[in-house]
Amino acid sequence: MGNSKGIIANVRSWAVISSLVFLCACSSQGEVQEVGPKEIKQFTSEKGTGFVVLSFRENERNVVLPLYKEVAKEQDVVIKELDNNRSDMKNVNTFDYGIGKQKYDSIAFYKDGEMVSSFKYKDTKKLDELKKEIETFVKTNKNE
Repeated sequence: MGNSKGIIANVRSWAVISSLVFLCACSSQGEVQEVGPKEIKQFTSEKGTGFVVLSFRENERNVVLPLYKEVAKEQDVVIKELDNNRSDMKNVNTFDYGIGKQKYDSIAFYKDGEMVSSFKYKDTKKLDELKKEIETFVKTNKNE
């Protein structure tokens, strides 16, 4: 009888550990976070490290944003996206928010709140090539 309590305790422990492993595996997903200027200023002023997309042309944004979402999930990274066409971006100087060196319609990697590298995407008709370029940029910088 005493041995059955030990077996039950082991089974319960195993079930808890298995559940935690499953939860951890499922909860780590990359994503694109659409943020405003205040969140970007907080990110740079708090010496954040990560990826920032600065969107300008709405027609390009609609084409490129899904690619960023795919790459973020595949590479398990968070990409912050600031759309210049937001209502709270009117009359905003990007230098005041710590991203003034970043060009519009680009993705940049920031380390300790400073831009380290960037990739400005160009008009392209081949989305698979653009996705590969974005993927390469993210892979190159994500472990910095």
